[in-house]
Amino acid sequence: MSRTIEDVSVGDPVGPVSIGLSIQRLVMIAAANRDFAPTHHDAAVARATGADGAYTNMMFVMAMMERAVQAWGGSASRLRALSSVRMVAFNRAGDTVTCRGTVTAVDTETREVSLELWLETEPDRRTATAAARVTLPSAASAFRGEERTSRQDGSKPAIRRR
Repeated sequence: MSRTIEDVSVGDPVGPVSIGLSIQRLVMIAAANRDFAPTHHDAAVARATGADGAYTNMMFVMAMMERAVQAWGGSASRLRALSSVRMVAFNRAGDTVTCRGTVTAVDTETREVSLELWLETEPDRRTATAAARVTLPSAASAFRGEERTSRQDGSKPAIRRR
């Protein structure tokens, strides 16, 4: 089931979505996006560079935020932009990372919602921040089983029956 534009108000929360980070998970994340920098799986190397242990890369930060947006919006939501992504502290092996956010703007005409997102590893310890724009279906289109899609050539959106 998807959230509809009529369900959303400024100030509504997004998340939480959490995941535990082990060394095994850090290795899997690095392998999945071919980022084999030793700082992402070798604690000694990471400490030698000034970090306090092995840590995730930026791809993890963006994927975690996309996952939270999808969980919040549902299958008919569309992430249009993830911007101003900023890593401000390390997500380290042993941490539990939680993505949270809040709705900052709602445009019912375009069905676009603006979000402020952040990752945290404990209350008041934010590790990353970003802004997102998401398109949600209207209640009427969800009821009829329709979904708006954007064409790759940038032409007017089409309505597709599910």
